[in-house]
Order: sequence, then structure tokens, then C-alpha cells
Amino acid sequence: MKSYKVTKGVNFATERKKLETELTSEMLRGGTWKDTAFKPYNFKADGVANTGGHCHPLLLVREQFREIFLQMGFEEMPTSRYVESSFWNFDALF
Repeated sequence: MKSYKVTKGVNFATERKKLETELTSEMLRGGTWKDTAFKPYNFKADGVANTGGHCHPLLLVREQFREIFLQMGFEEMPTSRYVESSFWNFDALF
């Protein structure tokens, strides 16, 4: 048979005290933030999963054209420029 001994801890209180979650401008002006207990932040908590959203239609068309050109044998050039010279846009293609 097990027995347990229960004693009052350091944080024992007869009433529950709600911890504050936000620091307001009134607390700053009045100085009450010094005596207020705040709820600790949980920086490791996952956010709400995104359940909606779609790609823009023009981005879908651009991806389809990209796939077509890659299937035809073209290769992507490692560049971050969006505008190329006329040589790459016309002469090199023919």
C-alpha cells in the first residue's frame, strides 16, 4: 500500500491568479507592470497550420512553360537576373 504526503508549496494560494499575457501602455504609464506576473512566452510552440491559399495563376502558367522548356532539352542558367540580353533570348535559341 502506497501513501503520499501532501504539503503546501511555495506558490500555494487559495485563489487562482490569472497571469497577464500582454504589456499595455496603461501598465507602462502607471508602473503596475513591476508588480504584475506575466505568462512566460513559449518560443518553441508551433503556429497554426496554414490550411488555405493557392498559387497565383500566372505563377502556375510560368511553371508549366518552364517544365515544357526543360522537357525540350533547355537548361536553366544559374543567374538571379530576370532580364537577359537579346543574345540569350533570341540568338542562342536558334
